[in-house]
Amino acid sequence: MKRKALAAMLACAMVCGMTAGGSLAWADEVKEDEVSKEEGEQVTLEFINGSAEEQYVAWLDEVIANFEEENPNIKIEIQKTSIDSFNQTVMTRFSAGDVPDLFSFSANDMTDMVPSGYVLDLSESENLENYSEGMLDAFTADGKVYALPIANDFMCVTYNKAAFEQAGITETPKTWSEFLEACGKLQEAGITPIASGFAEQWVVNGTSQTVYCAQVLANGGPSLAEMVDRSSKFAETEQWREFYTKLQEIYPYMNEDPFGKDQNTCYSMLANGEAGMILNGTWTVTNATAMNPDAEFGIFALPVSETAEDNVMPMCPPESRSSRVWIPPIWKAHLRMPQIL
Repeated sequence: MKRKALAAMLACAMVCGMTAGGSLAWADEVKEDEVSKEEGEQVTLEFINGSAEEQYVAWLDEVIANFEEENPNIKIEIQKTSIDSFNQTVMTRFSAGDVPDLFSFSANDMTDMVPSGYVLDLSESENLENYSEGMLDAFTADGKVYALPIANDFMCVTYNKAAFEQAGITETPKTWSEFLEACGKLQEAGITPIASGFAEQWVVNGTSQTVYCAQVLANGGPSLAEMVDRSSKFAETEQWREFYTKLQEIYPYMNEDPFGKDQNTCYSMLANGEAGMILNGTWTVTNATAMNPDAEFGIFALPVSETAEDNVMPMCPPESRSSRVWIPPIWKAHLRMPQIL
């Protein structure tokens, strides 16, 4: 059995029935050394991981430990890197021919990674039958599947129920004006309304994506890709004008120095009631619960409209978590990076 086949076996075992962030792929790389489980020969596989979220790391450690117990001749070595530089790190490794056996990436990275020739075609994997129609579309190119998703996330508002109660908020906001009113009540009660760990670029993107999905995509606006390729214009699109307006309106309700705090700190703030809300994906609940299992949390759709019935909770689009977004001027003043992230 070739080393790449062992890598495929591991990846399939890891993603089957599990949930975490992103998707998992593995290298289409044949090494000279051949090993097999039956022969008991030892092999080490490298897994490069860009997430530092405590709950995801704990989940990954547990999955790998279970796999190694069932396959004692296979050792998984995790190489950690920053999620903000993950794509660049992997592509640099590709360029040098030093390819990791296993790696995770977002659908947004497909156009960079697949043409390298190092990403294994999984079209014949038996695991494909575990996914419902449409779930593999974002990881399919030219009719071939190159990664298996390990999450089905939504962009939403996660809130601490005790913090809401302390601030006198008796029900979740149903309109944008009610949402801003709730932010004001939390602030008056000495609670940070929105915890934001912008020291990590993906969190800037995730918060923006929460507004983008609710304000633009859920209201039939042109996608970010259409704006980047200039097929649509910001100035001519009401949904995008509202997107920028709302980003600026929520900024005053974020914690002090949001660009000096990481997301794990913000999970802790939410978990302990120091903050009322986090605007990001549904993975927020898992991370906050891990830090305070006794706390109670809820989620609701970011209510961008003044008509309650129009507010929906959209599923993450392919451009999520580590995607590129346009940052409003009030945020860019604190951010040392190009206009397009």
